[in-house]
Amino acid sequence: MNRLRFHLSRNGRADFLRLLDENQIDYRLVPPMGTIVASSEVVEILNAAGVIVGSVASVLVAWLSRNAARRIIFQKRDGGGVHIEATALTPKELEEAKTVIEALVKDSTSVNVIQVKKDPD
Repeated sequence: MNRLRFHLSRNGRADFLRLLDENQIDYRLVPPMGTIVASSEVVEILNAAGVIVGSVASVLVAWLSRNAARRIIFQKRDGGGVHIEATALTPKELEEAKTVIEALVKDSTSVNVIQVKKDPD
């Protein structure tokens, strides 16, 4: 995998980007291809292979663990999808899910990063 696209909802976006920066993961913001969307943003992680997959999985686990209103949807290469919701996992289960999340990152074409409630002001 050379690149992986993350579709970010408006809520929780700043926290996700901050986690990418803190973990020194190179990314770029790209406009959604052929679509005008008011509430989402696309982030493309470059060279998302090897060691960086573990870092991306760590970011996803950290992001989920900070707010129960968060979920991640992986769009897999075979056309299937996998949903992970923060409310469905205990903190221990979420940390243990990192290995599964790493495998999903490797096998996905895109990832939707969603927070269903607004951030507190």
